Amino acid sequence: MLAKDLPLSQFPLQLVLTGPKSFKQVTVTVADKSEAIRAIYFYNRLYICETFITWLNARANVFKHVNEEARAELAEAFARVFNEDRKASLDYMCELILLNQRVIKLLAPKEDSDYYKKYAKEIIPIVTFCQSMKGVPRAC
Repeated sequence: MLAKDLPLSQFPLQLVLTGPKSFKQVTVTVADKSEAIRAIYFYNRLYICETFITWLNARANVFKHVNEEARAELAEAFARVFNEDRKASLDYMCELILLNQRVIKLLAPKEDSDYYKKYAKEIIPIVTFCQSMKGVPRAC
């Protein structure tokens, strides 16, 4: 959910946010729009970070099994960046993803691969989300 898509209803408002495997879905009650934006940013950042770390580690394992060490090392290095910066802002996470789209494509599975569905279901939408974040008001 983008902050710009918040309903203009009365507060308090209950937001049901989907997250990574660690919590799947959480309901957050917010008192005002500013609090809602902060909650959305927090859970989106958490989802993006955990999803990318999991995906990158899985890709590194695949590359190791097929003796593509350079790509395995690239995936591991990119996962370390996400892990080290896991508390960075959502804006930073999206910028990191947008600046590294070529790396993401290099690490992506081929369309005929069994792993492509997960990539198409989770990673491509995150990249699209990050592209849509340009010009969106920042969390307070």
